[in-house]
Amino acid sequence: MPDRLDDLLQQLPAGTMSADLPARIQMRLRVKRSRERRFRIGLDVLMAVLVLCGGLALAPSAAGAADWLTGGSVESSMTWVSRLGSAPAPVVWETMAGAMDWARGLSGRFGVAGLLGLVLLSVPLFAWLRRLMPEDVSGFDPGAEWSVARMEEGVGA
Repeated sequence: MPDRLDDLLQQLPAGTMSADLPARIQMRLRVKRSRERRFRIGLDVLMAVLVLCGGLALAPSAAGAADWLTGGSVESSMTWVSRLGSAPAPVVWETMAGAMDWARGLSGRFGVAGLLGLVLLSVPLFAWLRRLMPEDVSGFDPGAEWSVARMEEGVGA
């Protein structure tokens, strides 16, 4: 996988270094990238095994809790939306209380094996999601850029 570093190594002046320095650096980079790739593949295999174990641990509990996972009808959803428009605070409170009751009943049906299955499923999935997130860029502060732009506009000065 050629990259910018390969080009830069080829352009180094030959008089100030040994003749095999670019080749040694490229070999070292290949070994490092190969090691990182093997580690990433091993970690992916481990996370896949955890997901599989979590699914197997959760399957009996989820089969017994299928009636808890069914949704309501469209009419009940429309009624909820109209109630939300007329009196939002009580409807939100009732919805949150219902969600807590639903979670309590669901966790009661899952038992220890089901909850362990949920944990075994969630940890690898969050790790994979984390990999999709962009890396932190050191020195980048969007709030600082916004405040500088506001100062240049004369707001807050």
